[in-house]
Amino acid sequence: MSYSEMNHSLFSNCNKTEAVITGHHISFSPNPVVLHPDPHNVEVGPTLSVNGSFTITRVVANETRVELLNSVLIESTDGYTELCYILPWDVCHVTDICDLLDRKNISYCPVNVTELEGDARVPWNCKCPLPMGKYQIPHIKWTFGTQPFRLKGHFKVDINIKENALNIGCFSFEFSFKKGEQLSGAFGLN
Repeated sequence: MSYSEMNHSLFSNCNKTEAVITGHHISFSPNPVVLHPDPHNVEVGPTLSVNGSFTITRVVANETRVELLNSVLIESTDGYTELCYILPWDVCHVTDICDLLDRKNISYCPVNVTELEGDARVPWNCKCPLPMGKYQIPHIKWTFGTQPFRLKGHFKVDINIKENALNIGCFSFEFSFKKGEQLSGAFGLN
């Protein structure tokens, strides 16, 4: 079975040896994602399911700044092209993740299921500092809104997490988009 036939995204830790934050079996499905899965109606977007967990081995962002540096690559016949050259800056670089978390109302916070000092299920409020422990990502189903375009391609996304300019984690994802089969009237074309 080829990668594009798998039903879930691929995930790996870029640097596990020195990482403070490591992921475990993080994936979303379906893969490939079809932006317009209903052949009769382009107003219907796909629904993604997210699974996995991650571990934090010490408190992160205790009076420090945590940033995300992302790389978004799309594969073509010439190899991969970095989309962060054309995407909005805040998609590819978050200068202060704690500030971002403070401004967001996140309803699906990961749960700290095992503190490193013993077993416990501790709710987390998705705010900084990030307590150490093993976090289970709740079963999330997220539906895309209407997209004005169709998309096909294989993507690689690397997410580098830095605290005071030092790498503390790196996640790498691979997934695909494919065009859905739409009837001619679905896009208003007759």
